Amino acid sequence: MPRTPWHPDDLNAHLKANRSYAVFRRAVGPNLEPVWAEKWSSARLAERRAEIGEASFARGYRLITMSEGEVTIRPEWVQFWNEEWSRERIERLVLAVDPAVSAKKSADESALVLVGQVANEVRVLEAVGRRVRTPELVELIDQFDRRWQPDVILFESNAAFAGIRDLLVRRTRFGPKVLGEAATRGKDARIAALSVAVQNGSVKLKGSGGIVDASQRELFEQLTTYPFATHDDLADATAAGVEHLLSRKEPRLWV
Repeated sequence: MPRTPWHPDDLNAHLKANRSYAVFRRAVGPNLEPVWAEKWSSARLAERRAEIGEASFARGYRLITMSEGEVTIRPEWVQFWNEEWSRERIERLVLAVDPAVSAKKSADESALVLVGQVANEVRVLEAVGRRVRTPELVELIDQFDRRWQPDVILFESNAAFAGIRDLLVRRTRFGPKVLGEAATRGKDARIAALSVAVQNGSVKLKGSGGIVDASQRELFEQLTTYPFATHDDLADATAAGVEHLLSRKEPRLWV
């Protein structure tokens, strides 16, 4: 009895709980390991995921129970920008880095998300997720810095990554901009806070006509399927960057 799971209390869930019914439970693996390779190879599964989106793919191919009402950020909340800001206009620019220094297919991606602020609006200007080792991660950060000249490079420094932060500060050209920051609250709380800013239009992704730009498609999917997505590195880096911009005020001077 193969069925698509929609909710923990739907007909599918009740039938699965009844031992009278045989249940086909084998799902596509987290890194697109195929169940029926001759029909649905990993490459074809990747194409299908791009066609229908992460949410539908998670339900139909990974058999993950997910209701649209249970995601933290609903797709219809996301607004888009399509007119470029000049660097001179951007008041504050932050590159948020969520490191994961492994190139294995099963590993998390290192996420680099650039967010810029003008007045009360924050835009995601660029978002990249890569599975890289430390040298390649340093090179990626350097490329972002040369291209955008961010004011701050926010580097998550939990556990073992504190050593990499120290390396960046002492040994790289962009070291003076690096700000190590350890998470003080859980990921659910960070994404929930981001959802408020997304819902009220304070945070926007790149896109046009209600459709996200291809360069930020992966970020959009992670945001709008959290906490059910397989990976959430880009979403978490975005939350960190936005929180830094919106919670830290510029110093005030009196003369």
